[in-house]
Amino acid sequence: MYFEKYGVKSEKIVKNVFRCDFLKGCIEKNTILTPEILNSKVMSLESVEALLEKGGADEAFRAKYNAANTKEEFVKRAIEDGYDFTVEELMQVVNSNGDQFESFGNPPKRTIWY
Repeated sequence: MYFEKYGVKSEKIVKNVFRCDFLKGCIEKNTILTPEILNSKVMSLESVEALLEKGGADEAFRAKYNAANTKEEFVKRAIEDGYDFTVEELMQVVNSNGDQFESFGNPPKRTIWY
């Protein structure tokens, strides 16, 4: 399978790539879907998952991101911390897990963490 051939860790990530607007956009623009393009998308989704896993394990890290008021601010913080993904990719992973990005409580909390 694709994900094994290219060293991708999660079959779920590969399935997300093929369900997302990314693929639809490539088709509409007549973009040739090379392994490099698909691998780049997979790596971005893996980056989201890595951040969510770290947030699940590290309370201080999680609090930093829970304090972000917008998705854009959340992604900006992630990029500053060395992660590489877009708001669309963040929401693709969050939605595929059945979670909501919105925070609740004081201090703010999110239910997106692994």
